[in-house]
Amino acid sequence: MNFLVIIFVFIFSFNCFSQEEENPLADNIVNYLEANYYELGAQTGSMLPFSISNVEETYPVVGVWWAHPTHYGHIDWLLQSAKAKGVTWYEAMFSLRIDFSVYDFFSGYFRLGPQFVHYQAANSSSSDFETTYGAHAGFGSYIQMAGPYWGRVDFKFGWGPGSTMDITFGIVYRWNSESSSDN
Repeated sequence: MNFLVIIFVFIFSFNCFSQEEENPLADNIVNYLEANYYELGAQTGSMLPFSISNVEETYPVVGVWWAHPTHYGHIDWLLQSAKAKGVTWYEAMFSLRIDFSVYDFFSGYFRLGPQFVHYQAANSSSSDFETTYGAHAGFGSYIQMAGPYWGRVDFKFGWGPGSTMDITFGIVYRWNSESSSDN
């Protein structure tokens, strides 16, 4: 129930606007970027679990994601897995992602959404998988490498089961939705 309240407040808070008039002379330190491109990417990194029975080590993770633009930002669809030290971990999630830039120098984002986890703890039989639902929040940064290829660093905090923190990096292929609709 708390998860639904958080999602409700997060999504509908985008329609709240300040009553003050904008000052055209003010510097725009942070600019929120318009969602007008698609992304396809792959990532690798580490997952740090906490308060999950028999899932107590740091595990290497790999994942793939696809992102598409919406009116409010991007929707990220992510599949991620880990298999090490007797633990098997599969995770699927989607996020509402808001991109921003600081002084047109630093590109970053923050995201929030639900997640689905299917895992097998260490020292359990081959059929003892558990399935849980939860939420995640995260933030990260992009850097353009060459042309449509970007690097992405991601920090994700998940709740359910227990809590997890993922630190990943990956490569992204980005293409513009406006140019693809002209073809």
